[in-house]
Amino acid sequence: AIHKKLKVFDSIPKDYPVMVGEFGCYATIDHKSALSYMKEYMAGWRKRGLGWAIWHYNGPFGFSESRRTDIKYVDIDGHKVDKEMVDLLVAP
Repeated sequence: AIHKKLKVFDSIPKDYPVMVGEFGCYATIDHKSALSYMKEYMAGWRKRGLGWAIWHYNGPFGFSESRRTDIKYVDIDGHKVDKEMVDLLVAP
């Protein structure tokens, strides 16, 4: 289903700048599914040369202080950070 949704971007000329607005998964979605969703979409956008932005950094859509209960957080400067999500977001 994701690949079908990404096809909409295939008609955009390669030299036309496109920014995919905010996206993410709410904290009630299990962590594994959230990362899978994000990975699939980001791979499709990268393949098509599109920019993107996560909904927000801090809170239930973010990678810091998300209140997810199914992950192990890393403390960075007093913030509970989802390192696995951060690693996915900054991957080439």
